[in-house]
Amino acid sequence: DLARNLATAVAHLRLASDRTVALLGTGGIHQVVVELFDGYVLVNSLPHGATLGVLITGPVDLGLLGYATTLFVQRVNPNLTPDLLAALSG
Repeated sequence: DLARNLATAVAHLRLASDRTVALLGTGGIHQVVVELFDGYVLVNSLPHGATLGVLITGPVDLGLLGYATTLFVQRVNPNLTPDLLAALSG
């Protein structure tokens, strides 16, 4: 199932990114971009440990895609609470 595989991949990318930050002592992760042969995977950090993962295949304007996901994250951030995330996690 593509959605489940993407969710697993995004979770692993977020974990690797967080561990990289810890090792290097930098300020945190904003966005991770993985370039594929036929597209991209974008991973954005959200508050309370939430993560947004986007898979795009085919030709794309990466700058526009990065801008759109960043804008989405900025709009969603104020509404994400630990209680909401717990409810969504099931």
